[in-house]
Amino acid sequence: MEQAKQYDTNMTETWKDDADAVLIFTGLFSAIVTASIIESYKKLSSDSSEQNTFLLGQISQQLSGSANGTYVLPSALPSYSPSFSIICCNIMWLLSLALSIASAMSATLMKQYARRYITLPLIPYEPSQMAQVRSFLFLGVKKYQVHLAVGLPPALLHLSIFFFGIGLIFFFYTIFRIVAIFLSVVVGLFGTAYFILTVLPWIDRSCPYSTPWSSIFWSGWHIFLLVVAFFVRSEKALMSHVSCIKVAFRGCVVQEALNTPMVLDLQGSA
Repeated sequence: MEQAKQYDTNMTETWKDDADAVLIFTGLFSAIVTASIIESYKKLSSDSSEQNTFLLGQISQQLSGSANGTYVLPSALPSYSPSFSIICCNIMWLLSLALSIASAMSATLMKQYARRYITLPLIPYEPSQMAQVRSFLFLGVKKYQVHLAVGLPPALLHLSIFFFGIGLIFFFYTIFRIVAIFLSVVVGLFGTAYFILTVLPWIDRSCPYSTPWSSIFWSGWHIFLLVVAFFVRSEKALMSHVSCIKVAFRGCVVQEALNTPMVLDLQGSA
């Protein structure tokens, strides 16, 4: 029971540490996104100062016309429609803010799940009952793939950052195109590196680099292949993908590590 308690403590502390890091970053990042939205949403409607300038010009023309004995027809107020870049910018930044808030909410829920997982086995007084409750909850953690839920808050946060970067590109396209092109290159390089880090563990299971989307894309990819195997009636492929979905990405890494012949690092152990 002591070993199980230590295992559960280490596992839930990892959940809490990840959630705390997400909550701190989302608080700062959401403030940045909100300040950007305050500036960008104003461009969705016409500027009141421009309207005042237009109306003052109309009054000046009519006054000068009446002084000359001529009548000046008033011009219609020009209609305003925001540019495509401004519309896309606001959409990206609003999505970024929504995902950032969702990330913070899911991180808060994860901290609550961790607290519930630790405290529920402490309710019974008998050690055997405590072990039974702990085993019941642990099987639920395995059944519902809680490790995927743990990776959801940082995954949403990373997606929020990407949306903010794309919105930043659209915003600067309305101001200075050269800066927008430079930002496009930077965001594109960052996105390419992020994609490589996401799929690299699929190619080499011993790779220490990964992203929160590695496990999510892994499960989604095998679900897609499972559907394909079902339609092509491939029983062997069907069972293989079902096994990959059950053990998830982490389980596949562990299985490959156990099936790999042991190689000692003499330099590291020296």
